[in-house]
Amino acid sequence: MEHLQQHRGIANAFLHGDASFKDKAIAIQTKLKSDLENFQQVAIDRSSVYENTQTKFVMDSWNSLKGQVFSLTPEESFSRHTLLVSKLVDQIEDVCELASLYEYNTQEKLLIKALSTDLPRLLEFFGQVRGLGTGVAAKSSSTVAEQLKLRFLVDKCHVILSDTITPLSKSSNHSLIALREAFSSCLKKGEDFIKLARKELISTQVVNINPDSYYASATDAIASSYKLFDALLASVRH
Repeated sequence: MEHLQQHRGIANAFLHGDASFKDKAIAIQTKLKSDLENFQQVAIDRSSVYENTQTKFVMDSWNSLKGQVFSLTPEESFSRHTLLVSKLVDQIEDVCELASLYEYNTQEKLLIKALSTDLPRLLEFFGQVRGLGTGVAAKSSSTVAEQLKLRFLVDKCHVILSDTITPLSKSSNHSLIALREAFSSCLKKGEDFIKLARKELISTQVVNINPDSYYASATDAIASSYKLFDALLASVRH
């Protein structure tokens, strides 16, 4: 999911006129090839008809998108990337539900909700803010529609950070106390990126931030959220 989100943002910058992003997109495509081959193998190993069907849709959709991405409009590219990511997020939720991962006490439910729903959604919302925002920065201007979309997305990010990540960061659970640094990094970098997006993209139609700089700041926030996800997943496994 991470490399697909990165590819969406890079492709959006290229399609908005920054040719320097094309080589970056091609490099990410190589990583995505490996990701999706592993994704496909997991579905095969689990012998799940549902997962195999979903995986085939993702693989077919990606192969079609990859072959056309540099000739699409920015809107078409962003929409098709986002559909693919949403399918992956939905599959995470479905697998958790099928495995009955929601049948726990209140605190455990919040943790499972973070892993199965809120963190994947946060990563996707941040990914969309990065992808859409990088395109806006590449053309040095934003439309009212883009500003409204970005505002909606950053508000969603803020809600998840406030309503799920912050309560978990204050938990008295010993395994979560050990992750305070990961929680702190996720919250700080996430809120810092939200402030940056609001200041540089949402509150003005004349955009001055460098697209590479914006993309890097977004990626830093997303990376801290992925690190927290990995740390939480490891704590559940133990």
